[in-house]
Amino acid sequence: MIGMFLRHILGFECCALRVVSAVAAILLAQGATAQSKGYSSVPFGGTTFKVYTVKIDTYSVNRFELVQNTRDEAHGQVASRFSNSFLINGAIAEAGCNFIGLAVNKGKEINPINLSSGNGAFYMKPNGVFSVGAQKAEVVESNIYRSPADKTMAIQSGPMLIINGRMHPEFRENSTNRFYRSGVGVADVGGEQVVVFAVSNEPVNLFTAAAFFRDKFNCNNALSLQSSATVIELPFINATASNQQSKFCSYIVFRE
Repeated sequence: MIGMFLRHILGFECCALRVVSAVAAILLAQGATAQSKGYSSVPFGGTTFKVYTVKIDTYSVNRFELVQNTRDEAHGQVASRFSNSFLINGAIAEAGCNFIGLAVNKGKEINPINLSSGNGAFYMKPNGVFSVGAQKAEVVESNIYRSPADKTMAIQSGPMLIINGRMHPEFRENSTNRFYRSGVGVADVGGEQVVVFAVSNEPVNLFTAAAFFRDKFNCNNALSLQSSATVIELPFINATASNQQSKFCSYIVFRE
């Protein structure tokens, strides 16, 4: 199975099992425990993406939380407080690090959903919500999101990258709007739900970021989290993010 993954990422002929092989290989990589999570560097579009996957089950859904950087700390300081945890930057925020859109942590709504129009990536419609609750994670468009009581964590961002299996209609392959990109998608792998987090190692456009989630992991829905300034912290691999002095307003955290 790992051999299948290697052939796939090197660009050789793919088969119908490519998504299962790719995710399974990541879940087995770097000593991931119980085959429930994993991390890897995946080549795509002339660059690579750091990827972290979490299989959703009754254990993992309770390990997510949304953390605000209320102390205005550099990333290195924040990461030091979450040893052996996965961190990725949260959504775009307003001045003062206030959430622009929906934010839910530990079942409590911090900020309501925002369906208004405006300028910037967050307001590029459709935008969407990544949420986790009661044995299920999902990425959905903001205008169809519903907030049942079982949602333990949720964050709104924009734009959507993949919408019901299709790329956002406004993305262009030759776009010169290139930034470091981070995003999250949800994939079905052998009947099991897997959340895929990814950060590009080089500036890419939104077309490439969306194609990554669609072509590498067959995500039916995926959401852009933040561009320009991105960060990912991977536990247990003796590596830390390069931008230790950068500041981020919020984080999605998965406690190992």
